[in-house]
Amino acid sequence: MLYTVFPVLYLLYLPIRAANRYDYHPGALAPPCFLFVLYCMEKARWTWMTLFLVMAGLLKENMPVAGAAVGLYGALVNKKRLLGLVIVMGFGLWFYAGVAWIVPFFNRAAGYPHWLGYPPLGRGPSGLLLAPLRHPLDFCQALFTPVDRKLTYLLYLFGPVALLPLLSPVRLLLGLPFLVQNLLSIAPHLTSLHTHHPAELVPFVFFAAVGGTANVLRYLQARSFTGAAWTGIELHRGLAVLLLRQLSALPWRT
Repeated sequence: MLYTVFPVLYLLYLPIRAANRYDYHPGALAPPCFLFVLYCMEKARWTWMTLFLVMAGLLKENMPVAGAAVGLYGALVNKKRLLGLVIVMGFGLWFYAGVAWIVPFFNRAAGYPHWLGYPPLGRGPSGLLLAPLRHPLDFCQALFTPVDRKLTYLLYLFGPVALLPLLSPVRLLLGLPFLVQNLLSIAPHLTSLHTHHPAELVPFVFFAAVGGTANVLRYLQARSFTGAAWTGIELHRGLAVLLLRQLSALPWRT
């Protein structure tokens, strides 16, 4: 039953629908690329994984940061250390070159204008990228200011999937660069689920939700409640009902 529920959740997920309604933007094309990246990574198809990372990176200047995150995940979790480090360095350099050199070169009057939407935690891209190390308290404060808007964004992002991504934090870390990008910005539209910006996060949210579901199933099947262990089919049905109930809750529907 869960095999059917997750595709339905994905297609009805508000950030996916909003990205297709909110004008045209290259970021709206990122979810299928990242889904293929994650699929190929799980199947150990490294050439195809890298190809889809390159395709995603060509969409927008910030997309290569996903390659750095995937490479780090591959080095630490999948134990593909050499491949992972090469991907981290390659896509990390691509990302930095895009925001620090390439875009400013073609936009000499304003440089990289999107930096204006972030708190002044440092000078230029290097200062902002190193801000978590140099100014950790100010950085954390900026992530959740204003607190009501940022927490609402997180609730509406993870609520429709029953907060299951939080139960697979290692998988969720793959989407951390995009999550920090949106939370750190002072621009309200980056933390709105009615624009294209959350679409970049969607594949990683669902990847972590599937991992969180697997963790829940393993935990409950290993324990007994009311004197008897839950069967696999009962657990799958229970989680499916929970997910569909979350989807039907009014706050995430438009």
